[in-house]
Amino acid sequence: TGTDTLSYTGATAGITLNVTSNGAGTASGDGADTFLNFENYILSDNADTANLNAVHGSTINAGALSDTASYSTVGSGTALTVTVNSGNTSATVSDGTSTDTLQNIEKIIGGDGNDTFIVSNVTGIDTLDGDGGTNTLQLSGSLDLSSVTLLNFNIINVPAGQTLTIDASQISGKTITGTGIVNALNLDAALNANFTNV
Repeated sequence: TGTDTLSYTGATAGITLNVTSNGAGTASGDGADTFLNFENYILSDNADTANLNAVHGSTINAGALSDTASYSTVGSGTALTVTVNSGNTSATVSDGTSTDTLQNIEKIIGGDGNDTFIVSNVTGIDTLDGDGGTNTLQLSGSLDLSSVTLLNFNIINVPAGQTLTIDASQISGKTITGTGIVNALNLDAALNANFTNV
């Protein structure tokens, strides 16, 4: 009962955390562990990976270095909403019923459904990856994404009155919606890109 925390703050190597059901799963990197009935997870100060098969209402704090949270095993019938409004300090992932909180995580990978990433602050974020499905990256305020790697997004929505600054190579082949402004950098390096839907 209560709110329980599983912590690997003393681990000397990166942790791979696999949350396979609500509060339960396995972990490796500091031994081989099986755990039950945890709501919160604190990983190490190394490069860690948290793999989640669903949204369980968990809080995952990955600590220092470059860390990943992956929902790549979430099926195509579930559309995730990933809200990145505080950089890597705190992001949320929702399936419409439950919400996970991600702290100190630099790479976020969605599932196989049609996911929406709502982004307003990417401080400390390295990579946003929609994974499977038809995924949308939606701005919530003017934003510079030129230093962020964007993977597996089909649609980028730039609402009216907002400006997206992005490397031109990252909008090749994507559909740009909304009436905002797109400031594309390094056009010379992207001369062979596909801007049909921009």
